[in-house]
Amino acid sequence: MKAYLPFIFLFLAVLSGTLWYLTPKEIFIKHECDITQQVCQLEQDGVQLRFSTGASPIEQRTPVFYEVDVKGLKNPNAIIYLHGQSMLMNNEIIEMEQIAPGSFRAKRDFPICTERAMTWRVHLSVKGEKQLLKTNFDFEVKREK
Repeated sequence: MKAYLPFIFLFLAVLSGTLWYLTPKEIFIKHECDITQQVCQLEQDGVQLRFSTGASPIEQRTPVFYEVDVKGLKNPNAIIYLHGQSMLMNNEIIEMEQIAPGSFRAKRDFPICTERAMTWRVHLSVKGEKQLLKTNFDFEVKREK
């Protein structure tokens, strides 16, 4: 048994190194950008991200078109995780459709709510071959007048 111990340690070291190498480097971008007021352009670690909703203000039952453009990631794929901040709502996963290399789009309507405004959070995740970019955007959805 003791004769196999060095081989077991070597195997575990190689396995750990392989997993570390294959796991994408995670980049989290903190920002103060308001997506209801402007197109948000963010950059960190050589990755450029442009995110917009195309709506201001965002209202219930009005389609919102999420648009993401990313540069600096190889073979990116974008996903949005959406959930209510001010009320308990179901989490929703929105897979974005690639419309061009590095450009993604998704559409969603917000349900009718009894509150005048509700705060939502978008968790945007863009995964490339060697990097995983994450950021959050908070915004309000207002009730129709």
